[in-house]
Amino acid sequence: MPTLITLPSLYGFPAHAIPTLAESDEVRIRTNFIFEKSTGMNRMKILGANGPILLSIPVKKHTKGTPSSDIQIDYIQKWQSQHWRSIQSAYGKSPYFEYYKAELEEMYTQTPERLVDFTSVLMKWILSQYHPKIQISVILAQNPETFNPAESLLLRWKEDIPASGTDFSYHQVFGEKFVTGLGALDHLFCEGTKFWKLQN
Repeated sequence: MPTLITLPSLYGFPAHAIPTLAESDEVRIRTNFIFEKSTGMNRMKILGANGPILLSIPVKKHTKGTPSSDIQIDYIQKWQSQHWRSIQSAYGKSPYFEYYKAELEEMYTQTPERLVDFTSVLMKWILSQYHPKIQISVILAQNPETFNPAESLLLRWKEDIPASGTDFSYHQVFGEKFVTGLGALDHLFCEGTKFWKLQN
């Protein structure tokens, strides 16, 4: 039976949610969910030599309850070059960084007005790497809603760790102890998608 996953547009799509793609045939990225500051909607964690690094996309002032589709990016800060330098520094020597580098770097040169115009493109790109045939659509709904992630999807993107019982780990670039709460780019650069595709 076809399985549909509905998600908000996330900058920090969590690495531990990647296995759920194997169970889905369609992903809908909805932009009408109410924007919540300091969440995966505009934040992503990567792993550097000294531990986790938080990358945050600055946004312009807005009223409480504003849907993510109306949130504008603040370009006063040169966040794109800062984020890209951090990503290069963290993953420049990872096994798969060079393979994905060109396409990803191009995204960080774009200057869309709205947050979702950047995050949804990045998210679609990440998801399509793992599941090239999956149907991905961006829904521009009108009525703002609060996002309540289904427990089965393990998308607790507000937290630093995945839901209890999650067994998902892989070899990371730095450290001996596995670090949870990172964005999917960490897994992509460290593991690629070869073995994931072979298992699905």
